[in-house]
Amino acid sequence: MDLPSTLAGNMSDETIGALLLILGIMMLAAEVFITSFGLLGIGGLVVFLIGAHHAFVGEALWIAWGVAVTIAIFMAVVSVTVLRSYRSKPIAGIEGMIGETAEIIEWKDREGLVRINGELWQASSVHALNYIPGDKVVISTAEDLILKTRKPD
Repeated sequence: MDLPSTLAGNMSDETIGALLLILGIMMLAAEVFITSFGLLGIGGLVVFLIGAHHAFVGEALWIAWGVAVTIAIFMAVVSVTVLRSYRSKPIAGIEGMIGETAEIIEWKDREGLVRINGELWQASSVHALNYIPGDKVVISTAEDLILKTRKPD
């Protein structure tokens, strides 16, 4: 008596295949809600293919493979899109201003007001520079909603 037949009992290949198909679909659905870095999705795809191999024969097997390939392509496109978004520079908020050029509106000693993207922001300089209105500065960092500036290169 071998172990797989003991575990499966009297189930047919079609029943085991159907259960594996359901498990694969559940794993693919869980990938949306659980952060698994693609492991649930890839595992679900593999389980889906194994279940399809057991459940279907002939022409129906090609349909299951077509569905699996479509899911794999979709997962690859989504993964590439997510990776590109992590690598791109922020476009909103204070993080998006770092490296941008601002115009001095008022300045006294080491702090004043700058205009960037049409908004006025409090700013300070790490150097003891006396800027005059109209000077251009580069935003280097931000701390507590105060922009830190430096001279352009």
